[in-house]
Amino acid sequence: ANSAAFSPTKRVENLTQAIALVGISQLESLVLGVGVAKGMPKQSCQWHDPAGFWLTSAKRAILASELARILCPAKESECFTAAFLQDLALPFLACHRSDVYDPVFKSWHLEGGDLAALEREHLNWDHTEVAAWICAEWGLPENIAAAIRGHHGAEVPDYQALGPVRLVSILREDETNSGIDELIVEAHTGYGIPQEKVEDLIEPAFEKAAELARLIV
Repeated sequence: ANSAAFSPTKRVENLTQAIALVGISQLESLVLGVGVAKGMPKQSCQWHDPAGFWLTSAKRAILASELARILCPAKESECFTAAFLQDLALPFLACHRSDVYDPVFKSWHLEGGDLAALEREHLNWDHTEVAAWICAEWGLPENIAAAIRGHHGAEVPDYQALGPVRLVSILREDETNSGIDELIVEAHTGYGIPQEKVEDLIEPAFEKAAELARLIV
């Protein structure tokens, strides 16, 4: 799970460490995610900090995996991968299309809300469409591409959206406006998961995500 794409200062020393963090069933998903990162922008720009981006991606992946055990156990590995990569278009947009994308990013980070809805309002397209194109270009598995395309509610032919992947898309990088409270409410109202159960999942999931990020960033 080592990758120069993350400009690592710490590396996964051995297979045992990676398995301890994500489990043997998720190891293939982790390797896929790290491999994808090789082709992504590595520089920081106004609304993209690589360390923060991948920490948030790790939080989404670990939490989606935990939520999948409740909502769709057979899809746990798929949820992990799709949640980890769901925003893979954002570094490209933030760093290479900043002329049109900065106002959208600013509004989302400062005010919250649904990012894809903001994009469609301002740009008439959203990052899930860009991500679907990237997935096709890079030859990612179709089920992962479909989960990424649908993580903000877009209908994907012959594919049923994954609840955990949609839920964790609410999370943002901004610690002061992280989206955690929104996620807890939506998990309860939209999927029937008791709020206290989600609350119990978050802290250990985020601790594991931070450790995972330290190993691969």
